[in-house]
Amino acid sequence: MGPSRYHGPMNTTATSDRIACQVLRSIRRELTYLYLRHDLDLDALPPALQTLFAGAEPAMRLELHSGSVLAQEDIATVLANLRDPGFHLQLPPREDPSGWLDLPRPREP
Repeated sequence: MGPSRYHGPMNTTATSDRIACQVLRSIRRELTYLYLRHDLDLDALPPALQTLFAGAEPAMRLELHSGSVLAQEDIATVLANLRDPGFHLQLPPREDPSGWLDLPRPREP
């Protein structure tokens, strides 16, 4: 896999309170995102995630800190995962009370 490194004007120093990352959108699985610490590339991921995010689309670059607010994820969990192992996987939500997401319907038993 080629490099998928963070490039941008923001402070790229990963400190205990701020971590720069990029968010990648999987082209293989809808509503699945990967937060990847700025100093890592896809080669640092476990093989299953490398496959899931091969050809991923860059969604955004962020500089996260404890005061950041994310729509779908707990910021403390994301920051902890970005520190070690360096990435955070965001899976599709099970339900969407807002009705804004186009979630697949539950399978009938």
